[in-house]
Amino acid sequence: MENRYRVCLIGCGRMGATIDDEVRDRPDSDLFLPYSHAAAIAACGRVEFAGVCDPIAEKAGAARERYGARQTFTDYETMIREVQPDIVCIATRPSAHAPASIFAAEQGVRGIYCEKPLCNSMAEADAMLQALETRGVKFNYGTQRRYVSLYRNLRAMTDAGDIGEVQAVIAHCGSSAAQWGHTHTADMLLFLSGDGEVEFLQGAAEIDDAAWEGDTLKQDAPISMGYARFANGVHAYLVASGGYEFEVSGTSGKLRTLSNGIGYSWRRLDEHGQLQ
Repeated sequence: MENRYRVCLIGCGRMGATIDDEVRDRPDSDLFLPYSHAAAIAACGRVEFAGVCDPIAEKAGAARERYGARQTFTDYETMIREVQPDIVCIATRPSAHAPASIFAAEQGVRGIYCEKPLCNSMAEADAMLQALETRGVKFNYGTQRRYVSLYRNLRAMTDAGDIGEVQAVIAHCGSSAAQWGHTHTADMLLFLSGDGEVEFLQGAAEIDDAAWEGDTLKQDAPISMGYARFANGVHAYLVASGGYEFEVSGTSGKLRTLSNGIGYSWRRLDEHGQLQ
């Protein structure tokens, strides 16, 4: 008999409970649904949806009614202490990610799935890592494309040498903030390049003078260009272009995802060195 896990959700806003409504009528909705944390929990047959929490009680109540959670709370510490969940999903704004993750780990939660961006500083990231590793907590966060079958298939093809030796990975993703859209971009560049160690990194951000308050930048500025060199010899590029596609270039061919993951193309070099 499979184990069943008690799951609680912290944060019942857009990513926590309602983003499914934004994509339900899209022709490619099957790529996304279930999308919100609450919808995913409700769709999983191996869990009990034990509780939802939001400081706005009406949001917590709406999520409970829609997805069948057992209890509602407005304070996540109270929920975790009373429910004693096995798994906690965190879908709040970034400022709560570190304290909620650390508190959950300290209370004996066995697994945490946290929405991106991970946290607000490297100091917070270090504190999270220490709390999680000390207590052996399983942790994952919201850059989930590497778990989608299409991207896993592409990684398997590159690992098998189907395009020869990987030379470069290119993200055709346009400008976005580092903590939002480009969390996905950075993770896919890592994944498709073989998850190598970064040796060198540079980029360009679009920053208006009005974004500065003294020597403090008050916005998460859009990044329009990026370059990384990995220890395994692969080069990674972010280029400012429309759409959301990734290209993996090797010594004997190229792979490219299409339209945010609805498919991919595979081009190989012929005997004349031309891509077919």
